[in-house]
Amino acid sequence: MRFPPSQAKAKRSAGKPTGDDDVFIEWYTEPDGPHARTIVTPDGWKMALFDRDNCLLFNRANDPLEMRNLYYRKESAPVVRRLRGKVESWQKKTNDKLQLG
Repeated sequence: MRFPPSQAKAKRSAGKPTGDDDVFIEWYTEPDGPHARTIVTPDGWKMALFDRDNCLLFNRANDPLEMRNLYYRKESAPVVRRLRGKVESWQKKTNDKLQLG
């Protein structure tokens, strides 16, 4: 299913709660992207992984306006690995084939 430019949708696994409070968002920018998958966690993290653009990571508890991208900082690597794992697991559960950067 495709959405108009600058729109997104939040999905649950197969329409059912996933067993945690993470929110997963699919972003589509037509016609050629970039497209993204975003996770927002209850502990204040938001990470967006793009198919062909710079990725984003914000600690919304400390940076509610999302002004400081932490994705490429060495000290953020454990958070990036944890959240990327959740996104990849969600992609498998929902049969999402988008290749992320």
